[in-house]
Amino acid sequence: MTSTASWEKALASRDDLEQFGASRIGLFALALRFGVEDVIACAADALVDGGGDRKNDLIFVDEESGCAAVMQCYHAARMRQAAPSDKAADLNTAMTWVLATPKKDLPKEISSQAKRLRDAIASGTIRELHVLYVHNCPESANVDNELKGVSASTRALLDAPKLHGSSVSLFVQEVGSATLERWYMDTHSPIIVSDECRFKCDSGFDLSEKNWDAFVTAVRADELRSLYKQHGTRLFSANVRDYLGSRSSESNINYGIKKTLTESPTNFWVFNNGVTAITNKFKFDKKRNEVIVQGISIVNGAQTTGAIASALETSGPCDALVPIRFVSVSSDELVADIVQFNNSQNQITASDFRSTDPVQRRLKKEMSELREAEYEGGRRGGVQDAIKRRANLLPSYTVGQALTAFHGNPLLAYNGKSSIWNDDRNYSDIFNERTTARHIVFVFGLLRSIETARLRLRKQQSDAANSMKKSDQEQLAYFHNSGSIYVLIYALSESLEDILDDTVPDKFKLAFGSLVSPKKATEHWTPIVQAFLPLVNTLTDAFEPSFKRENVERATKMFRTMAKMARDNNRVVIDAFARRLKSVTA
Repeated sequence: MTSTASWEKALASRDDLEQFGASRIGLFALALRFGVEDVIACAADALVDGGGDRKNDLIFVDEESGCAAVMQCYHAARMRQAAPSDKAADLNTAMTWVLATPKKDLPKEISSQAKRLRDAIASGTIRELHVLYVHNCPESANVDNELKGVSASTRALLDAPKLHGSSVSLFVQEVGSATLERWYMDTHSPIIVSDECRFKCDSGFDLSEKNWDAFVTAVRADELRSLYKQHGTRLFSANVRDYLGSRSSESNINYGIKKTLTESPTNFWVFNNGVTAITNKFKFDKKRNEVIVQGISIVNGAQTTGAIASALETSGPCDALVPIRFVSVSSDELVADIVQFNNSQNQITASDFRSTDPVQRRLKKEMSELREAEYEGGRRGGVQDAIKRRANLLPSYTVGQALTAFHGNPLLAYNGKSSIWNDDRNYSDIFNERTTARHIVFVFGLLRSIETARLRLRKQQSDAANSMKKSDQEQLAYFHNSGSIYVLIYALSESLEDILDDTVPDKFKLAFGSLVSPKKATEHWTPIVQAFLPLVNTLTDAFEPSFKRENVERATKMFRTMAKMARDNNRVVIDAFARRLKSVTA
């Protein structure tokens, strides 16, 4: 009997992903590979619905990390020797539709995300494009052969003058059971190269604190080349980015590193920022002039190391010296912090800077006093939380986006999740002395209720595609617009006085009781969302001809008018909702 892989057990424990069918494996892969913390919120945008998917299961675009992924997903109910190779070939069709089909001809199911991806590539925002065939079978030569064709055709699409994507690093990969297991295990141990490594060095100096020791020195470039040649990308196990490759462009950093190495090797030490490596243990042998390292992972300098290996692939010894510091730590928590703060490709997130803010500290304390609610106060939970799922966690970024939409700016909520935390004005608009944990739960419940409604429509379509009522089809069509959830949050917020037929002097005072959990808050909102969801067709103008403030305001004004007219027909639902509010805001 074949034992169940660790990643399969982890996926099986994510009961919240069951609703996504075969696509759940793709969402799980996003959490593993890209550290997506709120997979449910991500699914609302990334999942492709309906018959117009054009062979796309997931289109993930994250401008702030510079990464995008297009996925084909397959989940075999029974063990197979290999995944169907024709589904790998389908990625050719998928990429042609996503990158090359005229925008006016794109089906509504992929139109919004395809346009978003193209715009991000053309503007230079996206640095990496991952085209992935994700499945739960062993990887195979047949699939690999199909993906070689996908790689060639996608590269040609990216290099087309109209797209301006020649600087984008392309990764086309089969992600089967073995890769998923490796990704999963890599999240548990930052150092997976456990060998003893020796580096020649004439001198260096030690630094020590209570929980860490470091040795700062310089090593020969060809020694790093040999290390990379032996271990490949496993050398970057603690780094969220592998080597991205280089292109012949003066603006390409890796190309510049290679150019310095070949044309001016003696100046490499002063031109390059160097490498940071975490180790299990190190020792400097003065007699042999070498540093002996037990286990190694490069947390800063993956691009330097990869560029060196590429430049010196066929050459002999090189005189270039590379600045490096070896760090040994005694705390797993400190390892995570070193990885986070040293990784130049995984910069400190905007919310991290606010985690010591008095408002965030107060909110975190208040949240701990509520039922079944956790809040990190600006800090990310990390990859482990994304994989294991803390069912009661309200992710900081998601909270910021929900509050921003509710309090007047759905465009910023969708397009600027870091700007919410970066910009003092944006931040203070939603995180201030009036913001309470109970209000956060109130708004978060609205977000989750809308996400649930969208997923219900998606499931209804997949279960019986030909029997959906026209009104349900229109509602699902609305959700195909990127940012639609935040626009609906804003529209409902702006319509509350019309819906309740009462004044709302301060929206920050809106809350449910102190015993109401986020899950219960979602249930309280659900009847209201369901009652007014049929009005979303009035909000489609928010995205036509483009997602702009004036279009959102015009569409929201129409939504308010329709909501007022629909109030009497939903009096029972509204009264029940109002009683819950008045009991805690009076």
